[in-house]
Amino acid sequence: MSILYNPWQVGDVYAYCFHKAQSKATGMVGKYILLQKIADEAWCDGITLSRLQVYDAVLDELPQNLRLEDFRILPVDAPERFFMNEEVIHASPDMNLLMVIYKKNDYPQKNLTYLGNYQNPYDYPNANANSSAHNWFDIEKWFLYYYNLWQDIEYSFDQDSVIVKKK
Repeated sequence: MSILYNPWQVGDVYAYCFHKAQSKATGMVGKYILLQKIADEAWCDGITLSRLQVYDAVLDELPQNLRLEDFRILPVDAPERFFMNEEVIHASPDMNLLMVIYKKNDYPQKNLTYLGNYQNPYDYPNANANSSAHNWFDIEKWFLYYYNLWQDIEYSFDQDSVIVKKK
């Protein structure tokens, strides 16, 4: 059977439920994160992949009456890259990422719940796109990595930049 590299439509929002052993140690098993497809992107060999943004929220249950504008986007970038000697900066961290599927079993279909198709409330330019591909198989690992990096950083959005401030 062939691999479905690009299973979502632009605007689709899914809740991913943590279930792997590595998440058990962090207390994340059974918790949800929100993912939204914001674009199709051509990749190697004519394959089209999904570009996603990840919302900066860990939810105990599936949301009812979802309002995406109530959640901010999680940067998929290392915050230390933006601080030199300044406490507050205007930056352009990567705000979305490219998802790749190498094997059919990498796609965690049974751990994804479709929440609907929504207008993107943020519409960040592709200039703020993470250029590396992230594997569905490692979603729990890379989400926890970025989520933990940004928990001690205040950030807000101002037109085309992100205001980043150390707490």
